[in-house]
Amino acid sequence: MKKIFITVAGGFIARNILRSGVLDKFLASGCEVVLVVTQDKFEYYQKEFSGSKVRIVGMPLYSNTFIDGFFAFLARNTMRTESVSMLQKSHRQGRKRFFVYFVKRLLYFLGAFRFFQALVRFGDNQLVRYPAISGFILKEKPDIIFATNVIENMDIVLLREARRLGIAIAGMAKSWDNLTNHGVIRVLPPVLMVHNPFLKMCALRYHFIPESRIKIIGTPHYDWYVDPETLISSREEFLRNVGLDPAKKFILIAGIGDFLAPHEWEIAGIINDAIEKEKIKGPFNVLFRPHPNFMANREKIVGMKNIKFDDGVAHYTNRDKGSWEMGKVEIAHLVNSLRYADVVINIASSMTIDAVAFDRPVICVAFDGESKEPYWNSVARFYTDFTHYKLLTETGGFKLAHSSAELIQYINDYLKNPALDREGRKKIFDDFIWKLDGHSAERLVNAVLGL
Repeated sequence: MKKIFITVAGGFIARNILRSGVLDKFLASGCEVVLVVTQDKFEYYQKEFSGSKVRIVGMPLYSNTFIDGFFAFLARNTMRTESVSMLQKSHRQGRKRFFVYFVKRLLYFLGAFRFFQALVRFGDNQLVRYPAISGFILKEKPDIIFATNVIENMDIVLLREARRLGIAIAGMAKSWDNLTNHGVIRVLPPVLMVHNPFLKMCALRYHFIPESRIKIIGTPHYDWYVDPETLISSREEFLRNVGLDPAKKFILIAGIGDFLAPHEWEIAGIINDAIEKEKIKGPFNVLFRPHPNFMANREKIVGMKNIKFDDGVAHYTNRDKGSWEMGKVEIAHLVNSLRYADVVINIASSMTIDAVAFDRPVICVAFDGESKEPYWNSVARFYTDFTHYKLLTETGGFKLAHSSAELIQYINDYLKNPALDREGRKKIFDDFIWKLDGHSAERLVNAVLGL
């Protein structure tokens, strides 16, 4: 019986891996599974997932060393993407740390060379040590360690020590923006699993990973999108369940939170006012779905007559927003919200891709509501200076609204003709989704066990 370590750093991984069918398929293959979780989630995951072949262990506590921090700094800045460049320039604004900025820009230049990235990884893997983690691994004796997020610090520590001990390792990019925004992968596993062709391209172009070590498996949590038990059979039933009128058109606003878009609530206000003044040809249901991990200005949105605030996106294990979890009920709610939306509106979030899974028209907002922000703080920069969204925008699969007038116009256009930009949405599907066949979890498990 193979013993598989699976890293679980929080609700995102629990949703995408544990609840997507991956855990069940590992167990069905006869594996013993050990979930390595953060200490704050130990009791919660113990109650939900522990069983005869599933054991929950807390990741041993450790303190990041100076040398680890040094190589983390190198890794964050040694990659040639617009995202890394923008983050470096943004951090420079209003600061006088010229030397640090100079070093970051030098690393950005050197990151274009394969040998320099290899040198950074070599030094990282040779010099960074965590004896306590090695002891933990030796005590547990796993056959394979599956890192669900190769840029997560917990996963990096485990991968590094496991490879040093000669234990098989496999890793996955957690999300579609991970290989462009967070620096180079510090520990390269023999097999890097990615969701789609876009991530494969990123692994090849920005991380210099050999093609033979990259395996496209699809997006496991998209298996929910074709699961008959998840899909509510009728639009009328879904809208009634969430307190909306089935006789009206349905607009979904998917938030990314005040942290990235502090004026997000103003976008909801613009839509609310447009409905009041009949600038949008209705009648309408508008549901504002906040990001589960970030704050939204709920008080202001709740006061809007034509906007319903969605309080059912997640549940929380404590008062911290970062403690969010999405169980089957919340996942089904998300899937059906997308499936039955007539238009999906968001600010540079992954919900654009999620909506394309159901061929829903999407409008992305590239202005700061009624406010005026400098470019370094504006949401407009997401579409031009962050690699993942710049390349997504180039597909032409959605409308990009630069003003309230454009936002209102595009809503009306899509409601009149939902087939607009369908060719671009097909490009998004092919490059950023790849397959929607319900077998992504199966492909992932087969790839890991193939080691």
